[in-house]
Amino acid sequence: MSLLDRLRPDHLDTAREPVGAVGAALSGAGAALLSLLGVALPVLLTWAVSPDTAATWGQAVRVSADGWLLLHHVELTVPGGSVSLPPLGLTALPGLACWWAGRRIAAGHLDDDLVPGVRRGAAPSPRALVLPVVAMAAGYALVVTVVALLARGDGVRPVAWQASLAGLVLALVVGGTAALRHGRPSPAVADTLRLPARLRRCARPAAMAAVSLVGLGALVVAGALLVHHDRVQSLHRALDPGVVGGAVLTVAEVGVVPNLVLFAVAWLAGPGFAVGVATSVTPAGSTLGLLPLVPLLGAVPATGALPPVMWAVVAVPVLVGAGAGWVVARRRPAEARVLDVVADGLTSAALAAAVLAAAITVAGGAAGPGALAAVGASGWKVALVLAAELAAGAAASAWATHRRRAARPA
Repeated sequence: MSLLDRLRPDHLDTAREPVGAVGAALSGAGAALLSLLGVALPVLLTWAVSPDTAATWGQAVRVSADGWLLLHHVELTVPGGSVSLPPLGLTALPGLACWWAGRRIAAGHLDDDLVPGVRRGAAPSPRALVLPVVAMAAGYALVVTVVALLARGDGVRPVAWQASLAGLVLALVVGGTAALRHGRPSPAVADTLRLPARLRRCARPAAMAAVSLVGLGALVVAGALLVHHDRVQSLHRALDPGVVGGAVLTVAEVGVVPNLVLFAVAWLAGPGFAVGVATSVTPAGSTLGLLPLVPLLGAVPATGALPPVMWAVVAVPVLVGAGAGWVVARRRPAEARVLDVVADGLTSAALAAAVLAAAITVAGGAAGPGALAAVGASGWKVALVLAAELAAGAAASAWATHRRRAARPA
């Protein structure tokens, strides 16, 4: 659009135009390279300052690329097995890069704000965002795919099709959400997407329930680390990683803390999680095999039965669901039908269970060959159990709260 076109009256006070397809693709590729650089620099720095390393520069670069791909949940085939367990705490790096790319393409051309007398809206139309978001995701996925093809060596082979799919999905979901939300509050986004009224009413209670369970899972992990801190410290000392290695180990362990928090949510629900093939950690007890020398795993309860009173933790999701049901009932008018209020409570429970089950599924994977081929929780089992627990609390609380409000005199 020329300067004269922008100054015409019919272009005054119009919606901001997003970046074109080519610029959006370049933004996506730039976001991928930026996040790759964020992983590669610490690894290369560690390699450079380690006096006793036998790895070459090329091997250090390949390790950086493989680690970056792992953040996207791309499976790395290794001799005798595979590695696909993503450290979710570090996955925030490519996620933030995609969020930046999405906001960048929605912000439009920088010179729009320099044209005098032209008032640009803050939010492009959703239809105008479709092509730029797809182009941005394609640019991001292309870089991820190329890195997966170039990072093969030393017996490690990233799965290329997973790299393409993971890069595309991550950029579409995160970058698309950022582009759609740029300049719009959450209610406006719901209006734009034309979500059903029930989903819009239940989104906030469901988010509150999911966040509450994640917070409680974090408390479980913190408590386990506190109780077993001696075992964790002894494992760390046994590794003797040194200053540089200790820093790398600490960063890696911080990266998997969100995984442990989600595993703790599965433990609170009842199904528990596994730390290897034929192992289980549930409120009833733990059945473990030989664990790798990872200090954080020292917080996992040792093999043996737990007191029967520990099964009381499965009441926690029920209480969280009751809180969501109370919020649902309080947000509905007193004259609303009780069945509609209960249905809202059940919908909130289903949404929260679906989100948590998806996150728990992503948090698991293979941590290596042999016994470590299965680490994490079963997503579908957690989904079913958690949905039932949340629904029981939400339905009962919504019904009781609404009946009590409806019985009050006007």
